[in-house]
Amino acid sequence: MRFGGGMTDWVKVLLIINVAVFLAQMLAWSTLVRYFGLIPADVVAKLRLWQFVTYMFLHGGLWHLVFNMLILLFIGSEMERTWGPETFIRYYLFTGVGAGVLTWILSPGSPVPNIGASGALYGILLAFAMTYPNRLIYVWFMIPIPAKYLVLILGVFEFMASVRHTSDGIGHFAHLGGMIFGLIYLRWFGVASWARPRGKGWWDPASWREAVRRWRSKQRMKVIDFQEKRDAARKAEIDKILEKIARDGMDSLTAREKKILEEESNRGGDDA
Repeated sequence: MRFGGGMTDWVKVLLIINVAVFLAQMLAWSTLVRYFGLIPADVVAKLRLWQFVTYMFLHGGLWHLVFNMLILLFIGSEMERTWGPETFIRYYLFTGVGAGVLTWILSPGSPVPNIGASGALYGILLAFAMTYPNRLIYVWFMIPIPAKYLVLILGVFEFMASVRHTSDGIGHFAHLGGMIFGLIYLRWFGVASWARPRGKGWWDPASWREAVRRWRSKQRMKVIDFQEKRDAARKAEIDKILEKIARDGMDSLTAREKKILEEESNRGGDDA
């Protein structure tokens, strides 16, 4: 019943990407779905292997997007706080890609596009239930069900729907795949090791911000260094011109030297 702590870093990034892609879909729906949705008949035959990843950022409608993003916001944020950002995003991508792979294995010749983050989110629900089995989840914001029972019910439902091959427009293979690959990941790597958030790596958005800050600082230092070198070279040239004037007089200056001296005078140079 408690989902405190606010939105986490990777959840925020994923929300922004999903909403931005959905807005792009509104402008070029068929093109984006054709090339970036998971179409089992095309993904290998046409070597569109990127579809195993990109399909999870597309959605079939506003409510599809809203429902998935609510799960991501509340349950995804809770799991990212528990595991740390690196483990969370690895698990999210692993279950999402795994859901796509199972969809392709079970329906390799299907021309129907599969889109949505549901596979990865079913994996997140499974992990949540294994981590907090007795935490209540309010279905439709009204019916309280312990997480372990809700996930069990969802798993049985998705298995039955997959066996019946129901044509209800819902990617049951992907939902089931997200849970299966989530279980594989949890059992393979072990839940206990996840309780210890790892050090910040490139998986952590905070590391990206720090890298950008350092890069910008480095660029500013390069600009300052260039300006200092340019000013030093100009000062040396001005000194030579002044020495020439003291030695040979103003008439000995070339047109270029006179122009440099004039520019320095206009700039208010100390030497001029």
